[in-house]
Amino acid sequence: MRKSQISRVVGGVLTFVVSMGVLLPGCVVRVPQLDALVGSVKDWVATEPSIRLSEFRWTARLGNEGRLLTLYELEDQFVFASDDGEDLLLFDGWVMRRVQGFALKNRIDIKDTDLRRVYRSGDTRLEVLCQPFENVKRVSYQGILRVQYCSLDGKNKPNIAITLDVSGDIVVIKQALGVEDLSVELRRVKRNLRMD
Repeated sequence: MRKSQISRVVGGVLTFVVSMGVLLPGCVVRVPQLDALVGSVKDWVATEPSIRLSEFRWTARLGNEGRLLTLYELEDQFVFASDDGEDLLLFDGWVMRRVQGFALKNRIDIKDTDLRRVYRSGDTRLEVLCQPFENVKRVSYQGILRVQYCSLDGKNKPNIAITLDVSGDIVVIKQALGVEDLSVELRRVKRNLRMD
């Protein structure tokens, strides 16, 4: 792997960590040209196998489907992709914006406008009201949990939970997907950092 590739990947993760600490709670990052972005990831995964570093591996579970994914930064977005590029999760630093693969019939797109979140999957559309993220302090060795609650039919439920370790790095992301009671859970694989 070239040094420039390592620098770009490491820089992407550092940007991600810094952006989580700097962004205001509830801030929405717009995701332009999602189709082009997802296509780029598939092409990139196919042509750059050397970019896959074990330090950027995550496990993902969606319903009964489990995958091993790699974290990439592309055009200021974060993409978790399977090695074949078929299973993709697009993450803006706060919210999964697209989920596809995982044996789903249709991809799931998620868009926020003010405090409203809209889920779309095929002909299904669901709109919920969401509150800003709040920090829930945990035992010091476990870091911090950031939670966002959304309501449907007047009932508030946790919609997104992001766990940060004591270093401020994201280690777990859980998010409801608004379709058939599905949710996705990502867990960072413990890393053994070594750069030659």
